[in-house]
Amino acid sequence: MDKVDIVPGIFYLTVPEEGLRILCGCPENSIKFIMQEKLTQKKIVNGFNVVDGPNAILLSDISILNSHYLNFSEFPLLHHQYFQGAAYIGTDEKFKLIGIKSIVNNQMKYIQRGLQGLISKEEFFEANISQDIADKFLALGDYNRGKDKEFNIITPVYLSGKTRVQGDLFVQRVAINIFKFTYRDEEVLIDLNLPKDAKGVGLPYHIDHTTIPQSKFSITTVGDGNGWNPTEPCLGSVLNIKGRKYLIDSGPGSLDLTRNLGVSPSELYGIFITHSHDDHFAGILSVLNIDYKIKIFSTSVVKVSIQKKLQALLHISLDVLKRYVDFVELKENNWVDIGDIEVKTNYSIHTVETNVFYFRVKDELGVYKTYGHITDIISKKDLDIMINSNRSPGIDKTWTYEWFNNYLDPCDYKRIDAGGGTVHGDSHDFINDKSTKIILSHLDKAIDTSDSSHFFHPTLFGHTEVLIPAERDYLLDDAKKVLKDIGIYDFIHNISSSDISLIENGAVIHNLGDKLDSIYMVLTGVVEGHSNKDNYIRKYEKGDFLYTFKKEKKALKKFVANSFSNLVKIEFSGFIKYIKHINLSKEFHSLRSSTYFSYGYSFKNLVDLSKNMHMESYRKNVNINLDDDFLFFVNSGEVSVSKAGVEIKRLRKDNLSVYGVNTELFSRDRTITLQTTKSTTILLFNRRDTLRHVSLMWSIFEELNKLQTIVEIGSI
Repeated sequence: MDKVDIVPGIFYLTVPEEGLRILCGCPENSIKFIMQEKLTQKKIVNGFNVVDGPNAILLSDISILNSHYLNFSEFPLLHHQYFQGAAYIGTDEKFKLIGIKSIVNNQMKYIQRGLQGLISKEEFFEANISQDIADKFLALGDYNRGKDKEFNIITPVYLSGKTRVQGDLFVQRVAINIFKFTYRDEEVLIDLNLPKDAKGVGLPYHIDHTTIPQSKFSITTVGDGNGWNPTEPCLGSVLNIKGRKYLIDSGPGSLDLTRNLGVSPSELYGIFITHSHDDHFAGILSVLNIDYKIKIFSTSVVKVSIQKKLQALLHISLDVLKRYVDFVELKENNWVDIGDIEVKTNYSIHTVETNVFYFRVKDELGVYKTYGHITDIISKKDLDIMINSNRSPGIDKTWTYEWFNNYLDPCDYKRIDAGGGTVHGDSHDFINDKSTKIILSHLDKAIDTSDSSHFFHPTLFGHTEVLIPAERDYLLDDAKKVLKDIGIYDFIHNISSSDISLIENGAVIHNLGDKLDSIYMVLTGVVEGHSNKDNYIRKYEKGDFLYTFKKEKKALKKFVANSFSNLVKIEFSGFIKYIKHINLSKEFHSLRSSTYFSYGYSFKNLVDLSKNMHMESYRKNVNINLDDDFLFFVNSGEVSVSKAGVEIKRLRKDNLSVYGVNTELFSRDRTITLQTTKSTTILLFNRRDTLRHVSLMWSIFEELNKLQTIVEIGSI
């Protein structure tokens, strides 16, 4: 056996004698990480030119950690099917998924959604479309996705004790997320646990930090690559409208990429999703840990497709999913005003339900400036082949050619899928497109742009194309709005543009012990607060203050910009007067100093949250008896968790207790008891009070997900 350590949380284990190449851990971008390590070398099999790569995945026991989802197996499987040739070279090799039974089964459902999208007429009816339109979509599916065929490309391997993977290769769990592979007399240990405060596994390529300039209407490049380009982010953009920021698609690594643009998740007004393939979709979950429900914009058909995939991935009902996400339907082929910008969607021909987007804003002369985001699409050549094929005679020729012609709507700036192959676009189809400037995107290699004077190479990360310059200081407008929302009215009329400063990534804002003449509020970007006392880092985002609220006159932390950040300067004495006026509770101070609430919780959110909590104190060796709907955080002390009289876990400071609570995911276990082992204080709250706090709901969901895993494997 040969083990390659790639990054914490991703390993590559090969067993040549058994023909196994196991990707251990598959968080976002895992296939790009192994491509960067040169583990996908070219070879010839049965006369076909293919590459090496994983034909099995060891899944993480813990699906969600620190708001990041850790099991994205779709693209490694697609690599196996097409780049390694499993779909066509005649070996009949199936892809192995190894892990907990429930997680393996959920992954199979999620992969099927990624490959096949909506799979029945009834599912299309959920999108409120007619039977005629549903039949047309299903006819495309019969051609593209083989919906009439059994989904049989995966072999599940359910972990239970010492489990045979294949031949003489066995695997067994040593502890949660720690596994031992044995092959004859060899042993290899795999530890998929991430560092305690890790936010995912980072990016497989280097990306410089930059910032987005103010504009009335502009588009900033997140990426022009595809899911197989190991050196570039996947195709995506940030739409900037008078200071408001929207993502167009949210591919793998979105949280890191937007931060490197100086944008935190709490600044996003919404996400426009073209379709549910992971290279456009996998980053959604990493931006859910915010104060509000994120808006996702798409047509009704794509909306249902996205919902089905998220439900499979998270194993939750649609009602629960809607607590985290606000799905906004856009009517196909109609301009819709969503506030300061109009958007139009058209359907696209791809392997799953897909829509393309057009955006427009009027300039100072009342003339529209337009951006087109045209991905993932089909080439004219492949559309002709599809129409003339007998594989799916139900395809409507007029309907599909109308879709194709919509790709050519003229724009001032357009980004097109020129990835080629049978399921992506061809730049030659756009030679006569009347758009002013066309960016060739969704690429894994260089492409010729000489066919037309309006074709341009992919843009670099952070490039901003300004279609309408700024007409006022939108940052100042936003600063006043944030202060008003928080309730600091005294500063709103006195604040000016000179009070807002742009800080570079890595810049020290305050050193520990610095005298505080002013307080800074974060307006854009991310700032880190480093504490020498307990060695933990708190993240500060939009609407949060670089202050610990202990009435100190010197900085009690070192504050460092974690991205380009705009900070609002507030006069110190006036701010202290405001703090005294609102009389912050002891519950607020406990939340503010907690490592559990160090990310995704703004000042306003913590103030609001603390009003729905109360602190209780218990002596040593006292049972904590709570109603079904109550949860708590340990503020100090320690609580022993026992099941049927046997201790299974100890909860210490900042641990969240979800034991003994009733939820949609988990019924209360009446055999679980909670008892203090020393003098203890807890922050108690009713889970129903959390429904207005998306970030806390997501944290609770993460803890329940861990508990579900622990119970299934029979160990805590």
